[in-house]
Amino acid sequence: MIATAEFSSTPLSSSTKSFDAGTARRRQSAGAQAPAAHTIKDSSAELRSLRRMVLQAASRADDLVIQFDYRNAKGETMRRVVSPIRFMAGDRFLGLCLCREEPRQFYLDRCRNARLLSAAEVLMPVEMVPA
Repeated sequence: MIATAEFSSTPLSSSTKSFDAGTARRRQSAGAQAPAAHTIKDSSAELRSLRRMVLQAASRADDLVIQFDYRNAKGETMRRVVSPIRFMAGDRFLGLCLCREEPRQFYLDRCRNARLLSAAEVLMPVEMVPA
């Protein structure tokens, strides 16, 4: 069975956790402009659903991949097809991006319109198109 999850782009509530505060402080002390804080909402049903999809695809790496619209740090949104490898700290996961043909890390709260695809339907490299 192939699952689909739709994600809204509404802002997260104030009950969020900030990650990478240490990195932002180091960049500020080095004179670089700090990026906006990266936040997640632990109780979000959308993030839990996406987390389950990532775990399912990682456990069946030969059979499943995830397609989603991903907003990068610059605010650009591109459609990605990814074979998840494992979760990292917080709500980030490491995956093989089939568009770039390289391992990349992805933040769950930057993913929208995620759905599982059969890996047999995907040929590398996958064209990365604006979402």
